[in-house]
Amino acid sequence: MKNVKEFFWNSEEERLRSFWRVAIQFFLFIAAFLAPIGILGKFRNPYTRNLADELITLTLVLFSIYLVVKFVDKRKFSDLGFRFDRNWFVEYFQGLVIGGAVFFTLFLIEYGLGWLNVRNGGHGWDSEYLLKIGGRFLGYTAVAF
Repeated sequence: MKNVKEFFWNSEEERLRSFWRVAIQFFLFIAAFLAPIGILGKFRNPYTRNLADELITLTLVLFSIYLVVKFVDKRKFSDLGFRFDRNWFVEYFQGLVIGGAVFFTLFLIEYGLGWLNVRNGGHGWDSEYLLKIGGRFLGYTAVAF
């Protein structure tokens, strides 16, 4: 019986072994991505659905991380590096600017070489387009987070 307990429990750290903690987080993470499927069927507009999907998924993923860190891993959430101080925001925006500059430079090079053809997509800056862009922006920003 002791060997079975040691398979799951680390007695030195007084918590589950790392494999089981990661497995629990993995399944909660997958559940966070699958959970919005039933909720999002109520949205008729695909752009609103996209924005709601990003918001719900981001919230559930952060909540699943919090649950595992607090109750399974028995650590503080700040131990993961989530300290929202001035230094964090400076580094975050530096990363956004550098990433944006890299892709903008690639765009300019490809456009200058004639590899890209930019044309009007047939849409203006209406609310649907802003919802679409907002959902994508939120998703990409969450990845940078």
